[in-house]
Amino acid sequence: MAAPASIEVFTVGELSFPLWRLGETDSTNAVAWRLLTAGQTPPLAVQAESQSAGRGQWGRVWRSEPGGLYLSLLWAPKRDLLPQAPWVLASAWGLADALNQVGAPAGLKWPNDLLLEGRKLGGIKLEAKGNALVIGAGLNWANPVPPTGAQLQPFCRSAGLGALQTLEDLLASALTGLIRGLTAHEKEGLAPILDGYHQYFSHRGLEIKLPGGGQGVIQGVTAQGDLEILCYSPGARVRRFFPPGSLQLGYSLGASQR
Repeated sequence: MAAPASIEVFTVGELSFPLWRLGETDSTNAVAWRLLTAGQTPPLAVQAESQSAGRGQWGRVWRSEPGGLYLSLLWAPKRDLLPQAPWVLASAWGLADALNQVGAPAGLKWPNDLLLEGRKLGGIKLEAKGNALVIGAGLNWANPVPPTGAQLQPFCRSAGLGALQTLEDLLASALTGLIRGLTAHEKEGLAPILDGYHQYFSHRGLEIKLPGGGQGVIQGVTAQGDLEILCYSPGARVRRFFPPGSLQLGYSLGASQR
């Protein structure tokens, strides 16, 4: 593991922990696990300028060129790690809420993506081993993005958001939001967070075509992390529940079976 460019102390409320700052690395999630193996204790965070082997959810490659925020938080949860879906949703809500609090209207795409004006702003990848978990977050700031992606820096400049002027501002908001989401889930579970999650959930109330035929209306997300859809056909309506990974919501606000 390459030596860190610096190790700083980051503070959120009464919680202080080390923040490892790196140049290029393979994956901040992988670095966090290696630090745990080497004897470091959670919580700790790892941030890199770029990644050569960044990973998204479901095994997808995450492009991690300079200019974006690539961040992982190593956490020792005070609640059962299983199921993992509520931890993902709580982290996503915390991140979106932190951005909205400083004026960036981040939305959520179930289960783990953040949106800006309908395009992908970032995502969360959660990994769990033993009694620890790592939450990796990637957010587009000024890095190159695909056609479905959004950059936050140009938006903040055009909107005159004084609280989000630099990548450092984004780092502070992101870490604060992740920790808020995790601690809220630890104390009360996901159910109390769902109102806030639904406030930012971009697909709620939209009609979609379901794989294999049929249509439905997205109702929201359950306390177990499942997507709830009210399916309808002539003379019949039924609620169906889809676990994370079984149904993919597109940026065009459609759906397709994985």
